[in-house]
Amino acid sequence: MEQNQQLTRNQLLGSIKLSADLTPWLNITGRSSISYATTNVESKYSPIDAEGVQGQYGIEYVKNQDVNLELFTTLHKESLFGSKINGSLLIGNSSLKSRMYDNNAWNSGRSCGVEMTRISRIPASISVVSG
Repeated sequence: MEQNQQLTRNQLLGSIKLSADLTPWLNITGRSSISYATTNVESKYSPIDAEGVQGQYGIEYVKNQDVNLELFTTLHKESLFGSKINGSLLIGNSSLKSRMYDNNAWNSGRSCGVEMTRISRIPASISVVSG
């Protein structure tokens, strides 16, 4: 079979960071980022049999979205205990949420009518929180 595929992908990325020095030794920072992508794949397989009916056609649509949130505080002290040693302590939290949606369909071309051999919709969501 001769295969012909067309892939189209669109993606949007963005992030923002806010930071504030509350005192000379205390800083607070917040960050957020997002990734949003869509992918379309169209597959065409030309028939090679004598009747010309054993080709295939398929289309797939995938959507992904990731959102990441972070918030942390930094404590900094110079000259610990009267020495030349400096110290920092970072305390924070991070949260990641991922979603994926996949929808695809295939036509095997084995009958005169439209024969859908596989249709699936797979919504998925993953959340990760760490502290």
